[in-house]
Amino acid sequence: MDVQTAPDATASRTINAAPDAVWAAVTDLASIRTRSPETFAARWTRGDGPAAGARFRGWNRNGPFVWATTCTVTDAQPGASFAFDVTFMGMPVAAWRWDVAPDGDSSRVTLGTWDRRERFMRVLGTAGSGVADRASHNQAGIEETLRRLAAALES
Repeated sequence: MDVQTAPDATASRTINAAPDAVWAAVTDLASIRTRSPETFAARWTRGDGPAAGARFRGWNRNGPFVWATTCTVTDAQPGASFAFDVTFMGMPVAAWRWDVAPDGDSSRVTLGTWDRRERFMRVLGTAGSGVADRASHNQAGIEETLRRLAAALES
């Protein structure tokens, strides 16, 4: 992921939880369905937890459209960051990054994504996911994900 380039979609939120608790929730693949409006399942396929080089498979849904991706962890700093690259059939799709920073007794959580699809994958992605405007779709999804994460951790 080119951190010099602004993400295509991003949002931040202060969550009333310690950074380690936020990071543990973000990297818990078994609970992803409770916070993501699009990803309904994920499981580790290489490695057994969040570490650079580990891989997981993610299953996504948008209405009647269902698809799976392969994700490779690029950064995993406990309590601070979790990032991964997403591919479909070996082709780049996106990079996602979570950053968690202490904010008093709370945490400032930022989630962003960078679209990495070539033209062919953009067309295939629209047909396979039913999403024509991926940036707007991801923006809404990120905001909902952060809302759900806060609700889970602050309850």
